[in-house]
Order: sequence, then structure tokens, then C-alpha cells
Amino acid sequence: MVYITRYALDKGILEAEILTKAVVTDSYTKEKETCYELVAPVGKAHYFIPVSEVEETLEAAMQKAEEMRKEEIVRLKERIKELETMTIEVQRFPDPSCKE
Repeated sequence: MVYITRYALDKGILEAEILTKAVVTDSYTKEKETCYELVAPVGKAHYFIPVSEVEETLEAAMQKAEEMRKEEIVRLKERIKELETMTIEVQRFPDPSCKE
């Protein structure tokens, strides 16, 4: 059993059964990444998720989710400050300085 933290701030921590660890090559970028091969909940499909988005204990997953939550709060506070101090400008459309 492993704990997927990828969606912790949306759906919560997901529990999953692993089949194996595998090195997967992205067909587009050709980059290699170590992933867990999981059994998908529907049918017998296989699903690969990067090791960086999975924790092996519930405690580690909870700690990572808490760190993710704190980082998101900081990011949102910074964005709120940007919005509070911004000024709305009127621009001509299409912008004559943009040339194709």
C-alpha cells in the first residue's frame, strides 16, 4: 500500500496498491523517471505515478500534504497582495505595437 499526495489539496490523500517500481520514458521528451506502477481502481488498467508524488507511509503522506497546504497558503497570500496593489489599465485592442 502507498499513499498518493499528488491530489492532496483537491481530493485528499489516495491509497493505492502498487505492482512494482519502473523506469518510464516519456515518449515526447525522452526523459526517464522512476514511477510506481499502480492498479487502477477500474478494470485491470495500469497507472504510473512518479515516485516524488507517492509516500510509503500514511504519516509521511500527511506531513507532505501539510507542507503542500502551507506552501499553497503562502502562494495565495502573495497573489492576493499583487491583486490588492495592482492598477487596472485600459489598452487599445489590438495593440498597434504588436506585429505579426
